[in-house]
Amino acid sequence: MHARIEGGSGLARALGVGLGLALGHAANAVAQHPLNLGFERDGIAGPAQPWGWRALSFASGATASVDSLVAIEGARSFRISRPAAGETAADSDRSHALMYWIPPLDAAGREARLIGRVRSRDLEGRAAVTIQSWAPGAFHSDTARATGPADADGWVPVEAAVWVDTAAHSLVVTVGLSGAGTAWFDGLTVEVDGHRLADPPVAVAPDAGELAWLDERVRTIATVYAPATRESASAADRDPPDAAATRADAGSEPASDADLQPFARIVGDARVVALGEATHGTSEFFRAKHRLTRYLVERLGFRVFLIEANQLPVERINEYVHGGSGEARGVMRALFAVWYTEEVRDLIEWMRAHNARYPDRLVAFVGFDMQDPSAPVDSLESTLRKLAPALADTVRALHAEYREAWRRGPYPQAPEDVRRAWMEDADEAWRLVMAARPRLREAARETGDSLAVAWALQNANVVRQAAHAAFTQELPTRDSAMASNILWTLDHRFAGARAVVWAHDAHISRGEDGTYDYYNGGSMGGVLSRALGDDYRALGLLTYRGSYTGYLGSETLDVPLFPAPEGSLEEALHRIADVRDAPLLLADLRDVSPENAGAWLLDPRPIRLLGFAAEDWGFAYPIVVARQFDAVLFVDESTPSRRLGRRSSAPG
Repeated sequence: MHARIEGGSGLARALGVGLGLALGHAANAVAQHPLNLGFERDGIAGPAQPWGWRALSFASGATASVDSLVAIEGARSFRISRPAAGETAADSDRSHALMYWIPPLDAAGREARLIGRVRSRDLEGRAAVTIQSWAPGAFHSDTARATGPADADGWVPVEAAVWVDTAAHSLVVTVGLSGAGTAWFDGLTVEVDGHRLADPPVAVAPDAGELAWLDERVRTIATVYAPATRESASAADRDPPDAAATRADAGSEPASDADLQPFARIVGDARVVALGEATHGTSEFFRAKHRLTRYLVERLGFRVFLIEANQLPVERINEYVHGGSGEARGVMRALFAVWYTEEVRDLIEWMRAHNARYPDRLVAFVGFDMQDPSAPVDSLESTLRKLAPALADTVRALHAEYREAWRRGPYPQAPEDVRRAWMEDADEAWRLVMAARPRLREAARETGDSLAVAWALQNANVVRQAAHAAFTQELPTRDSAMASNILWTLDHRFAGARAVVWAHDAHISRGEDGTYDYYNGGSMGGVLSRALGDDYRALGLLTYRGSYTGYLGSETLDVPLFPAPEGSLEEALHRIADVRDAPLLLADLRDVSPENAGAWLLDPRPIRLLGFAAEDWGFAYPIVVARQFDAVLFVDESTPSRRLGRRSSAPG
C-alpha cells in the first residue's frame, strides 16, 4: 500500500476562494460550534455526509460513507471509493470532496495545525486532506503531508498547517479523492499552540452595554397571525377597514395592529419593502409575512405582491386572486414546492377575498424569478406566430435545444460548451425580438394585442436570463436577473404602485458592506438598493432554534435547527426574548454606527443561512448584518411549514 497524500491545490481551486442575568454572559463562555472532524456524529443527510460536513465537489462513479468497520479513533472513519472502469480522461482528475467549516476566532493571529490519518487501497489517484484559512485578500492553504510510515493496519499519519490571519472569517478542512481507488480518513484534529480546538466560538458575544443598546431598539410583536386567521374568520366576513385606518400615520392604526406601528415607521415612504426568511420552511416566517403583507396593503396602500417564483406561470395565481376560476391548491402549482403550504394558501385566499371586497384597491400577485424558461419560450412562440410568423420559426430554432433539455427534466446539466450554446442562442433570439419591436407593435395595433408585445419582449429576456444563469452557474447571475424583473414589473405594469417582495434573506439583503455580504454583494436586494436608494427597505427574518421543512432529494423532512451560537445576532435576540417572555421581536438596525454601542453589528459574524435543503448547521456564512437589513423580525422558535401535499417540481 502506497498512499499519496497530495492534491490540495485542486481542492483549493474548487472551493473558490433590564436583562438581568442574560447580560452576564461572558464572551466565549459556552461551546459554540461542535466539531465533528472524527465523523462520529450523524448528519441529517445520512452516512454519505456526516454532521457539519458539506459536499464540495462530485466525481462520477464515486461513493462516500461513514465506515464503522474501519477506524483508528472512535468508532468510525469516512470512506470515499471510486472504480476505474468507465472513467473518462476529462473526469479522471475530478475530486469527490467534502468540506468542514470551523470558526477561526480561537486561532486568529496564530498557526492552525491539522493532524490526522489516511488509509488507502488500490489507490490510482490522490487522497487529499487540506486546511485553509480564508480572509479578505489573504488565502492560505496547506495539503497534509505524510509524517511517518503506515502502521500495521495501513494508516498513514498526516499533518498540515496554515497561518490564520487576524481578519480570517473561516478555517476550512477538506477531505477528498480524485482518480480511482478507496481512501479512509480518520482522527482529524486541529491544534493551535499545541492545544486541540474543541467546540470553538463563532464570534465575540456582545457585552452588557452592547446588548442593552440592542434591547432599546427592539419592539415586541404580539403575534405572527394575521387578524382573520387569528380570529378563525374568513377575510370575506370581516368588516372593511375604515378610511382613517388606511392612512400611514401611526395614530390611525386599529387596535389589533398597534404592535406593528414600529414596522410602519421603518417602512416610512419606501416604495418597495422586501420580506426575507432565513429558511424556506419555517411556518412562523410565512405567517408573519402574511400578516405584514396584509398590513402593508390595508394600512399603507401597497398594491403589488412579488414572490420568488417563475414570473409567467405565477400569472395563473394573479388571475385567481382577481376572481378567476379554480381553487388555490391548483393554481399554487405554479409556485416552487417550498411555497406549496397552508400558510401561503391562506395568504392567497385572503388576497382573493380582499380584491372581491375592494375593487378600487386591487392587489396583484406577481412572480419575478427566471429559473425555468419553458413557459416563456412557449408563450413567446405563440405570440410571434400571431404577429410575426417568419420570426417565430427563427426564434423557435434558436430556443429548441434549451427548451428540449428542460422537457427532459428540470435544471438540465450539460458540458460547458453546450451551456454556452444555449446562452448564445438565447442572446441571439432576444436581439432579434428586440429589433422587431416596431413591426410587432404595428401588428399588435391591428389585433388590439399590445400587451402581448410587452410580454413577448420580457419573455425573450427571461429565457436569456435563464440561459445565462445555466452557463455561469453563479448565484449573483440569478439575483441580478430577479432584480431586473422586479424593476420591469414596477416600470411597465404597475407604475407608481408600492410593492412588497417575498424572498430569502440572502436575496433581499442590501449588500452594502463590500466584503461581508451575501453573494459577495451580488444579491437581488443589492441591485434594488442601488437602483431605488431610500425607496427600498429590507427586513430579514431570523430564528433561534426549533425545526423547519427541508428537502433531502425527493424526501421532505422536519429538520431540527441547531440553536444559534453565542456571538450571533440570533442568540443576542434570544436573550432579549427570553427575559421579555416575548417570542416575536422587531429590531430596528438603521442607526447602527461605529460611533455607538451598536458597532458590534458591523463586525462580520455568522448568520443562519438555510434554503430548501436539509442541513445540519447553517452558520458558516459571516456577514455584516447591519449592512444587509434595515431591520430584522425575530422568531424565537421555528416550526415546520405546513405542506399541502406532494409536488413533482423542484423545491426552489
